[in-house]
Amino acid sequence: MNVSVSLTRPTVGRHWVRPSLSFLVRIAVVWLCTPGLIAWAGSHSGSLLTVELRPVANIKSPYVRLGDVAFLDSPDLPLLRKAIQLPLGRSPRIGEVVSLDADRVGSWLHSRLGLPTGSVRWAGPSSTQISTTGSEVSGDEVIAMAQAALQSHLARDVANKQLTSARIELQPISMPTNVSVAGQDVRLQVRPLGNSTFAKRMVVWVDVFSGDLHLKAVPVRFEVSVFAMAPVATTSAATGSLLSQDALVWQEAEITLHPSLATKEGLALSELTVRKALEPGEVVTRQHLKATPAVSRGASATLLSGSGAVSLESRVEVLQDGHVGQLVRVKPLNAVGSLVARVIAPGQLAFEQ
Repeated sequence: MNVSVSLTRPTVGRHWVRPSLSFLVRIAVVWLCTPGLIAWAGSHSGSLLTVELRPVANIKSPYVRLGDVAFLDSPDLPLLRKAIQLPLGRSPRIGEVVSLDADRVGSWLHSRLGLPTGSVRWAGPSSTQISTTGSEVSGDEVIAMAQAALQSHLARDVANKQLTSARIELQPISMPTNVSVAGQDVRLQVRPLGNSTFAKRMVVWVDVFSGDLHLKAVPVRFEVSVFAMAPVATTSAATGSLLSQDALVWQEAEITLHPSLATKEGLALSELTVRKALEPGEVVTRQHLKATPAVSRGASATLLSGSGAVSLESRVEVLQDGHVGQLVRVKPLNAVGSLVARVIAPGQLAFEQ
């Protein structure tokens, strides 16, 4: 029922006549007895916020807000907005149902929003049953993304090592099952592998996000085999012996366990001495070899000295191992003291004044 009341000033001539007390009382009774006003007064008297829990709430995000589990009403719009967005915690696991009662929600409301006692009016059921709607990420999709990322990373590593005729084989040894996560906008992202080089066992981490929210990290482990052309010893070579190029053959070998593989460029730099004994069929790495010094301690060498077109030669005893370009100490034959000379070639040094 709509009641429209208009108060006018009764006049006699140009003078206002004060309405009687009984007239004002009748107007007030009519106004207060309007059904809409009675409902508003009854529902909001003394309360700042009305909360009506839903009997059942199905959540579609990783976190639960009060607005997800209850109908809310308030004449205070800022308060209403805060109440709707008020976080209640993580969503239940998919397939799990959690009961949330009004007393727990009320305590949380008062502590988080600072509402005074009696300012919340409760309606509807005394508790709500919460479940989660989520997405399922295929374990095969996780493996495929991890494998593609690792394959690309190892291909760059092989190129940086200048390996020829290389091929990479990856075998997953951990098989992630399907991953169920709360949220609808789910995406996968592989963590960067950094500067890691190939190894027999490698792990790739795949992160699961809902929007910008990180939900889970899934490890995928692989057995790695890298094949490439490698130097292989054809005969045995003892420690300290010189390595002949004829003692090597280049053939395909699994080099996963040999990240420090000797390259063609390295083998051709100078004469090489065997640092670690080699057996026939063994892959040659940098740990097996060391460059043979141009001059060796205890050996004799030729010392060139002089200036201009005149150059004098003499024999000296080498007191230090040295490679071309290095300064080493030498002792002229039948001399008491020593001097410093630069190595300019195998068995030759130059005295710099």
